[in-house]
Amino acid sequence: MRRYHDFARTTRKVCCIGRNYTAHIAELNNQTPSTPFFFLKPPSSIVQPPSPSGTSLTPPLTGNEPSSQLDPSNRAFLQLPKGVESHHEVELGVVIGKELRELVRGKRRMPTGKDREDGERWKAYLEDPGVREAYGAVAGYFTGIDMTGRNLQERVKKAGLPWTTPKGFDSYLPASHYVPKEKELREEVVVAGGRKVRNVGEAVQYGLVEVFLSLSGEGVRQRDRTDLMVYDLPRILSHISSIMTLYPGDVVLTGTPKGVSRCKDGQVMAAEMRVVKWDREDTSPGEVITNSRVVVDCVDRKGGFNFTAE
Repeated sequence: MRRYHDFARTTRKVCCIGRNYTAHIAELNNQTPSTPFFFLKPPSSIVQPPSPSGTSLTPPLTGNEPSSQLDPSNRAFLQLPKGVESHHEVELGVVIGKELRELVRGKRRMPTGKDREDGERWKAYLEDPGVREAYGAVAGYFTGIDMTGRNLQERVKKAGLPWTTPKGFDSYLPASHYVPKEKELREEVVVAGGRKVRNVGEAVQYGLVEVFLSLSGEGVRQRDRTDLMVYDLPRILSHISSIMTLYPGDVVLTGTPKGVSRCKDGQVMAAEMRVVKWDREDTSPGEVITNSRVVVDCVDRKGGFNFTAE
């Protein structure tokens, strides 16, 4: 179990789901994929602050904090390549705990709409063999910021080329430290059927995790619940493992919600995950997930790649 705390150093691969939130798909004028769509980032893109940050007693970020007060001695550093428009994409990150190869696709999907309040439908979903195996293969979670060189990405897309360069720069995946799925919540959350959600893993299963990102000088840029994902985690893991084996320590990013924007030299990003209330009308920020906060200094890269417009 201890080795997963070093996932940033030991992971074999980083699989990233694209176009998994409807509003984000719309903001970039893309089409919703008929199956989960993913690409790879190199493990060398991962950067973390020196120490874990955030606890269940930590006040949630508001986006209005002076950047000088955001963990000034405990930050990751994002290097912005020359000429590249670097966009942030905050995501729920997953650390795999068991080998997965050709995971059988679950027959049930996470209940949504009117079905969300039906406890029996949730019971059937979580007892589905494929769904149960998928969640059982997860060791834990983290907050990930999938950085994208947007102008470079647009060029390679038009040319029909891979996304390796616009996604793969050093430091292009700032990440929080590891959160084991067994991590207990400070406050239980009562969900459909009267069941009580007591830990982070259960919160993910019920779609109660919210990802948040703010950018200094601009305030809140991204804030959405993971139950808005087009494809839930079991469907994602089934699809990826049908193509390539997922090994313990491998990392999966599950897609970003709306609000992506450019980061510039001198700005500070702050991101975290929270556990929100079951009632969608309750928009309070919820409980910060311990170890899920990551604060990032954005700095211009001095050497290396230089993108120029043609």
